[in-house]
Amino acid sequence: MAVAMEQPVNVSLGSSDAGPIDEHALECLRLTRINSFTANPSTLQPFGGGTTISWSVNVPPGCGLRITLNGQPVAASGTQQVQPAATTSYTLAARVRQATRVLDRVVVRVDTSRCISGAVPESLIRLQIQRAVDALDQADDRFSKRSEPRIEVDAHGIHVALRFKLALENFADPSVDIDFTVGLRVRSGSAEPFYRRFAVDVDWPWWVTVVTAGVSKIVEEFIDEKVEGALKPRVLNELRNQIEGFINLLPGDLRLHMLGLAENEIRVTACPDGDDVPFLVVSRAIDGNIED
Repeated sequence: MAVAMEQPVNVSLGSSDAGPIDEHALECLRLTRINSFTANPSTLQPFGGGTTISWSVNVPPGCGLRITLNGQPVAASGTQQVQPAATTSYTLAARVRQATRVLDRVVVRVDTSRCISGAVPESLIRLQIQRAVDALDQADDRFSKRSEPRIEVDAHGIHVALRFKLALENFADPSVDIDFTVGLRVRSGSAEPFYRRFAVDVDWPWWVTVVTAGVSKIVEEFIDEKVEGALKPRVLNELRNQIEGFINLLPGDLRLHMLGLAENEIRVTACPDGDDVPFLVVSRAIDGNIED
């Protein structure tokens, strides 16, 4: 006679200030049962609407468990509408203190087989940002570059380091260092660059011990007008124009679907907004590094 063996329960432990895990907590995780976990439909077209994630978990009485969906707390039973831009895995888990048990996973597949993908190289991105920097450099004789911009593109963003000098009348000239990272997302079918981080640092020569209120005000006003008011929006506009220029080269029945960042390039995916199959293949398909 065959004997049914209970499957082992995998529990992961993380650091927490909630105290040690006791036998009762581990028993709660072991006895937690998933009744159902589905995605309907499980395959989407790029502009075909979303899907409904549904789940039901049986939590043992007296157990203070938290149920999470992709790390976000949810009720033990419920539904959630999602519309992922790329194929995405959804994980249902139970958590008590620093112990977590993965209950199940479902995958929502986004069919991009009829889409067109291509890349905007880092060289063109550098050119667009350089135009914004040159405009700032030429707009005011007091502001000049100490070095050429450092611009790098990777999966985490477009990283830019700018080094300027601000000439002040009858006072020491400070260095103005501007460092920022730009991310990308798609909203309503349009490219939307945004700042993940933007920092401006004013560095005075070592021998300057006192900066008067008047001089500080001049520097602050200059940064507000030239950096915050002019450079900051222009960089985003230049990047948006570069991406839109690339998209305009594609067949007119395609809409921007995804933007991704990779080493030395921006990846662009456009998809048909209907049943027509595109007649042009620009490059390989895109995977990962998607900005929602």
